[in-house]
Amino acid sequence: MFTASALCALMIAGDAHQPGTAVIAEMITQKLKMSTTYRVRFRVESRQYVGQHVGRSGHTVSIWRAGEKLRIDTTESVSDTPPPFPGMVRPGGDGSRQISCYNCERPGYYLHTSVAPGNPKVTQIVAFDKTPAFATGFPEYDIDWRLLGMTNNVLRVYRLADVEGGCKNYLTNPKMVLSQAVRNLRPCLVSALTTPTSQSETHFSSGDGYNPIYRLWVYDKDQGRCKRATEIDWHKTPGNHLYPSRIKLSDMVGDQLESNETVTVIDADFHNPIDPVMFTVAGMNLNDGQLIAYPDVPAAEQPIWRNGGLVPR
Repeated sequence: MFTASALCALMIAGDAHQPGTAVIAEMITQKLKMSTTYRVRFRVESRQYVGQHVGRSGHTVSIWRAGEKLRIDTTESVSDTPPPFPGMVRPGGDGSRQISCYNCERPGYYLHTSVAPGNPKVTQIVAFDKTPAFATGFPEYDIDWRLLGMTNNVLRVYRLADVEGGCKNYLTNPKMVLSQAVRNLRPCLVSALTTPTSQSETHFSSGDGYNPIYRLWVYDKDQGRCKRATEIDWHKTPGNHLYPSRIKLSDMVGDQLESNETVTVIDADFHNPIDPVMFTVAGMNLNDGQLIAYPDVPAAEQPIWRNGGLVPR
């Protein structure tokens, strides 16, 4: 996960040869001042273009984090594309809501279940397992959400992105060229870096607290010249924090569109506290009849959820 400590070294006043980097450093500093208790809800819609076929996927994710507690709810409304990881079963394809909750009810465990629609409703077990790495079907969502929009990557590999290294390049690379430009009527500080195999540039908008509004990466691979572009819109959330409202990413191979992804932030709050009940079974809107398989309760004594509370089987 992206942590504050991983970026602390970036909080510098700018290099003498690149004085414009001071505003980028200040933007990162402000992000690290945002609370680590937050809730974020967003919609992800993706397209993959293979010949005449267009594969689509779309899902909605709600995230609550407070200290060591992390809850992720995922509902997938449409998918005709392969899952992002081999062997992975896409959750929520039947309209159900998949729930994963780390350190909820029992420290050191992650709770996971499915709340399915229908009549009669399917009653999945609420299971508790020791928390391993990549515990959920959507591990990419265990990231520092204060840094959304800070890398030119699709969400499913966001947690693997070298955010620290990328920012260091912006701040300290002597080959980086800074200039000024206007993009979509917004004055920007533009950083550009060229290597023998690629070119990249980022537009930092002065009217958006020098947050990036456009990223471009051009590179070569076997299929030819490739281009990845990301556009980011920003808005103010509770607490007067600037946060992405929409991120649109596209991948081109030659002159052909290969894929695109749009992340639309429905709600983001880094200011207000989270009701502790959200990290308990009482706050998960379970179906009646779901078994709560507490790891420290004998199987014969494990309760079920009914009429808004726990009752004996």
